[in-house]
Amino acid sequence: MTTAREDSSRVALLGVVSSRSELEPESSKILEQLGLVHYKRGESDTAIRVFQRALAVDPSLTSALGNIGLAYAQQSNYGAARFWYERAKRFAPNVGVLRENLAVTLLNLGEPQAALQELEQALRIAPGVGASGASP
Repeated sequence: MTTAREDSSRVALLGVVSSRSELEPESSKILEQLGLVHYKRGESDTAIRVFQRALAVDPSLTSALGNIGLAYAQQSNYGAARFWYERAKRFAPNVGVLRENLAVTLLNLGEPQAALQELEQALRIAPGVGASGASP
């Protein structure tokens, strides 16, 4: 649960990031930050659209691929989340948190063996992964 102060800070941040993206519409990093703000506010549909805009500007922004996966997982759309995590993994196979997020998704899809393999890879890449849960 967030406090009123945290909520007002998020709204202020959303305003700043939104205005910066209008000033610099070609900045994929700003768009990605705007997507994260929407994701953290639980606005996963908007977050997905903004992450996709970031990818349209910079197709090499692999973190946006994983963030689209996070937004779909937030909706419990694990099939779509898996698609985006797998796509991100092709470009960034050595990102432990990405593989951990994929493992959680695979568990939710009823694939415990595949999930275990991904989690083992995540732990090889980043031994501390999993201590605080999957996050962007």
